[in-house]
Amino acid sequence: MDEFRKPYEYMEEKGVSGFLLLYFIMLLAQETLLGVITLFNGYDLFSGNMVLGPIMMGISVFYILFSLFSAIVLKKLKKFAVRVSKVFLVFRAVYLIPYLIFNTISQIRDIPYNIDHEKYSNMLGSIIVSAVVSFLLIVAFSVGWYIYLNRSKKVRELFPVGIDGSKAPVGAAGGANDRADVH
Repeated sequence: MDEFRKPYEYMEEKGVSGFLLLYFIMLLAQETLLGVITLFNGYDLFSGNMVLGPIMMGISVFYILFSLFSAIVLKKLKKFAVRVSKVFLVFRAVYLIPYLIFNTISQIRDIPYNIDHEKYSNMLGSIIVSAVVSFLLIVAFSVGWYIYLNRSKKVRELFPVGIDGSKAPVGAAGGANDRADVH
């Protein structure tokens, strides 16, 4: 015989789950690790420059703190979490793409010129392919998650669009929300 469920057993859990949980974990693990890597690697890139080295360190530390802050406000379901995440994703692309360019140039400069042409070409090709793949991953991650935050029904339910907490969309003049009204 089937048992009857109590009304509260039908209610869905509110909170970070599914793709949003994956995004949260990526903010904590992947982005923090990426920030630490760029902190040390970026400082090495500009170690000879007394201005750019400390600036790179500062931006990398900010990147780490920003990713952690984005994860925390997302997990705590703060009403501004989506906006913070969108700003982080834009900052991520604006920060990592120039870093990737400088890192690629540095790697190309470090190829020894006294090796045979074929070996030089292979090393150069490998560096360029790696840079292109990294660029595509940076763009795909940032754009993909930005679109998800804009279009996801779950995100709209957890983080209402309206300023007053209503589900009514806010126009461009009303706030930083640019989510389309997708059903």
